[in-house]
Amino acid sequence: MPLATLACLLMALPLLDGLVRGEAWWVPALVMTVAVGGVSALYRLSGWSSFPVPFLQVLAAALLMTPLFAGHVAPLGLLPSGDTAVHLLRVFDEGLETIDTSTPPVSSTAGVMLIIALVFVLFAIIADFLAVTARCPGMVGALVAVLMAVPLIVDDAGLGWPAATSGAVGFLLLLAVDVWVRGREWGVRVPDGHDSSARVLGAVGRATTAAVASAAAVLLALTVPLAVPSLRTDVLHTMADGTYIGTGGDRITTTHPLVSLRRELASSSDRTVLTYRTDAERPDYLRTYVLDEFDGANWTMTPVSASGDTLVDGELPLPTGWGSEPSGDAVTTRISMDSDAPGIDFLPLPYWARTVDVPGEWYADPASHVVFTTESAPTGLNFTVQALGREPSVEELADSGSPRSLPGDFRDLPGGLDPRVRELAEDLTEDARSPYERAVAIQDYFTGGAFTYDLSPPAVPDGADPLAHFLFGDRVGYCEQFAGAMAVMARQVDIPARVAVGYTAGEQQGDGRWAVSVGDAHAWPELYFEGAGWVRFEPTPSSAGGQGSASVPDYSRGGQGGVDAPDGAAEETREPSPEETEAARDEATAEAGEPSEAPEAEPEDEPSSSVAAPGDDARGGP
Repeated sequence: MPLATLACLLMALPLLDGLVRGEAWWVPALVMTVAVGGVSALYRLSGWSSFPVPFLQVLAAALLMTPLFAGHVAPLGLLPSGDTAVHLLRVFDEGLETIDTSTPPVSSTAGVMLIIALVFVLFAIIADFLAVTARCPGMVGALVAVLMAVPLIVDDAGLGWPAATSGAVGFLLLLAVDVWVRGREWGVRVPDGHDSSARVLGAVGRATTAAVASAAAVLLALTVPLAVPSLRTDVLHTMADGTYIGTGGDRITTTHPLVSLRRELASSSDRTVLTYRTDAERPDYLRTYVLDEFDGANWTMTPVSASGDTLVDGELPLPTGWGSEPSGDAVTTRISMDSDAPGIDFLPLPYWARTVDVPGEWYADPASHVVFTTESAPTGLNFTVQALGREPSVEELADSGSPRSLPGDFRDLPGGLDPRVRELAEDLTEDARSPYERAVAIQDYFTGGAFTYDLSPPAVPDGADPLAHFLFGDRVGYCEQFAGAMAVMARQVDIPARVAVGYTAGEQQGDGRWAVSVGDAHAWPELYFEGAGWVRFEPTPSSAGGQGSASVPDYSRGGQGGVDAPDGAAEETREPSPEETEAARDEATAEAGEPSEAPEAEPEDEPSSSVAAPGDDARGGP
């Protein structure tokens, strides 16, 4: 039985394969679990009391932790000491930080491997006690179920059938061995006197009953979740990331919309989230959440109210800062959520959505204009939106006054922020003449080539401020870091700001539809300007090295001094041609009183000004 229990746990190890990157993350868990199971099997051969078994297993695991994870600080590479204990605690903390701040699959760091090894050691000790000492092997199934639940909760990709089959077969193997052992303990079965034909018919009947029950169970498992969306496995995952909304209350709180964003961007699949048809020539982003509170590390969403006053019935309220509804025809967009995508409780909508025709009971928050439901998140939803876009001009933004129409102050920041962030924001905007020019200066800083877009940025060092590390450390991140950093810096230079989360416009298909995939998940800052309301900016690089589906709005391309350029646009900057460069050089030489024809006056192999020097980045984006 100890070896069968060990085999059961080892066959459950592949359940975590999709959650960790790398090929050797399972080795420490395998070695330590085998050691724990081997200690139990060897000791029980003695026939002595089983009471010391768990203590011997803990000792074996503790002795193996030193050479596996702290050999470089241990005497002889094997012996535990105070230094090894301190090192192991630090490695453990680093593993917790990696798991807490990363989306699956996480890097197979030493800390992550240590945590996985300790979990399997703990499960192996508990399983050994249940199956061998207490003779209740069926209870080991609860441990296997816990391991199966982990990928269902933390990864929207769910659990692959090979891993699930491996875990299930391991558990069935344990039960089969237990039945065999119990049969040997009872001895040889005494014939019951019935003839062989009766025994055969009885066996056939029992097998038929088992087959019918198994088929019914499989059929129910496949059909019931389709009929009852709340029984889908992604509900576990949604509840875990903090976006699940229950019924029975009139207030809901979405605490972690960015968790869903990280999960979608880190997903290896390119599944379609939704498709839509629209009358708009250039569709804009689809907003889902609006995050307006910053705690020093994360942007979160103020709780929204679901009441009779906010129930969607007819036209939605005008956005804050709009004195009247803009003129022009409404743009109709028909959105179809993919049936395989998780259920949604917040609708992805263009801004400003004038009306929303959607089945069910939905509410609209008047401050953020997000539309949500308190019912079970529906899947495969189809709805129609009528939207009125209002793209402000450069002059309108440049001439905006103080945000007197904005309820609340969206310029608050917590104390304790790194002072270098404010200094950077003020340095970037010292020549700006208006809040608009300050906003463009900050946006241009992020899109100017000094930052690198990467969906797997390096981990933030232990104890470091994530925002300061992004701005002054590696300067590597994706839309979450770019949007959050610009919103903080905008608030520090007296511009109301918040972060929106949703999707970019996606990609147009051959039949006229637009398709939005998980890779189009996005976050961007919204800044408030009196008279124009909340306006989208785009600090995330959108070149080939950035998020390709992101787009910088035309009104944010003005730059400092852009309001004085013709047609409200900044003068285009371009590299001079070789002829212009040569003409400028001749003119400068002539003004200095030196003949331009003199060969000796010109250095040989002078580089053209349009060629970047070695090590310089001549690209327009990261």
